[in-house]
Amino acid sequence: MGLRQAQQPDPPQNRSQRTDRAHSSSPSGHGPTRAGYYPVLHRGMRNLSETDVDPLTGLLGPAEFRRLYEERRARSRRFGARCTVLAVRVLELPRVRAAYGPEAAEGMVQHAAGTLRRAVRSTDALAHLGRGALAALQDDGDRYRVQSIMDRLHADADGYRPP
Repeated sequence: MGLRQAQQPDPPQNRSQRTDRAHSSSPSGHGPTRAGYYPVLHRGMRNLSETDVDPLTGLLGPAEFRRLYEERRARSRRFGARCTVLAVRVLELPRVRAAYGPEAAEGMVQHAAGTLRRAVRSTDALAHLGRGALAALQDDGDRYRVQSIMDRLHADADGYRPP
């Protein structure tokens, strides 16, 4: 399983399983990623299960993540506190599910969730938004921390081999 950054125009061939995006919220709310990212996050959380914890991954569910996201976004606007959303998507789940069965697809999502859990701080909010989409909400996440997390995700994904 591999990763590719959403910003890369020409990803390497061995990083075709997942993609990730990072967005930093600034107090002004302006920037090139704001307009493209917030609608994606909201679409990903719409019409999904309203449980607090996802049974597959043990991460927060979409509703609880949305609540935390809106709370931290309001804090960012009010006090200028920086927060970062890192989104990871496990790609080709329908193909894996069709070829190897639902257990293999669930195993890929669980592996990605475990890798993300190990890569971030224990105080960061993690969620499974459904359909292979994972997200991390970090306070004071700068681009160096996000890059470090993405490097760890890439390294682990490149070494992943399904059982």
